Amino acid sequence: MNSNKAPLQYDLARFITSTEQSILAAGIQLTISNDFEELAESVKENELPIALPKMFAPERVNQLPAHNFWIKGTDKAGRIVHTQAFNYASLRGKPLIEYLNNVKDLYCPVLPVADKNSIQFQTSDALNKVSGTVCYQSAIWIKEDLIDQKDPKIVALLSVLGFTLAVTTWAPDYIFSLISQNHVFKGLPTRLGYRHMHPYALNWKISNSNIDMNDWLVWLSQDEFVEIAGVG
Repeated sequence: MNSNKAPLQYDLARFITSTEQSILAAGIQLTISNDFEELAESVKENELPIALPKMFAPERVNQLPAHNFWIKGTDKAGRIVHTQAFNYASLRGKPLIEYLNNVKDLYCPVLPVADKNSIQFQTSDALNKVSGTVCYQSAIWIKEDLIDQKDPKIVALLSVLGFTLAVTTWAPDYIFSLISQNHVFKGLPTRLGYRHMHPYALNWKISNSNIDMNDWLVWLSQDEFVEIAGVG
């Protein structure tokens, strides 16, 4: 982990400013919020293709508002074109995978409803080394035509800006996310900035069905983030 906190914070502040300017130049206005009722309502009212995990259910987030935030991107007409959310947690000496299995239902979506008895996280030697403090990134969505029409780097800019805000807020040891297999095969984890992937880390079934769901766990360390951002 980078130990030069003051210089790093200064570099991160400059990086945030320059990245926000690039995103604004692409026609996206960003808002940072702790109001997760607004996020849930926005997903429902705008029929956004986002499966919100229970981690970000408003009734849960309201218990620890300082441990969560989300980012909304809107176009010049005020329409939502981007979302992402972050949660901070201390693993209290446990490896990440053990922590996840203790609260595993929080990482499944509110809808479709998961069969609780089917939820299971699978580990690996690499994942067993992930410990300390972590940030979970989820509810990641970028309007497809925005990606097609704007800067091809917009996905990376938005994600890395989220990483930067999480690091300046909480300085986590690691940032991780759970990505559906379909999006993994399209190269999304790399475009978001993640360095490591564990396939089929989260396995679950949709309630009252035989439909299997598989998510890959992707992550990067704080030092790897600093390298990506070119700061520190």
